[in-house]
Amino acid sequence: MMVGVVVHSGEAADLRQFGWFLGGTATLSTLAPQLFRRRAAFMAAAWTAIALIAVGSVLFVFFGACLFVPAVLMLVVAVLQGERQVHAPPAR
Repeated sequence: MMVGVVVHSGEAADLRQFGWFLGGTATLSTLAPQLFRRRAAFMAAAWTAIALIAVGSVLFVFFGACLFVPAVLMLVVAVLQGERQVHAPPAR
């Protein structure tokens, strides 16, 4: 849906911004495993981050940059929560 909205609008700024979101998602997916020791914690944080990036990009395109900063803050919170889950003692 997001690709259709951005391509339909046809503005270079929107396409560039969408490219940054895709690049950030790809970077997170490839480099973030180094931050997490357990696969489950990484996958939970990665899917949360990807969902927040997608929501943030939709909000940015439709409503402007005023909603971009809260989306980035939610992404940071999601990554930090994932790190805290990694350091929890294993269940017995």
